[in-house]
Amino acid sequence: MKVLTERPRPLCRGTWHRNPAVPGDAVIIQRNFAGLRSLVDQARRRRAAWVLGVPAAGFVMLVTGGPLGTIIQALTGR
Repeated sequence: MKVLTERPRPLCRGTWHRNPAVPGDAVIIQRNFAGLRSLVDQARRRRAAWVLGVPAAGFVMLVTGGPLGTIIQALTGR
């Protein structure tokens, strides 16, 4: 029966499927993925805020007669 020993790999930059990481502690890996998931969720919320906030801000500017509203009123002749 052969016993395979893992040799330390040199630090290579590349994708995980070309240079898979040496298996490590599962708790540390789960903690790292939880941190990554948190960052992704924050970015998703930030993007949603921009997607919803920009049209809302434009609408408020139009309704309250801000500079954009004044320009549009001048162009439409109202």
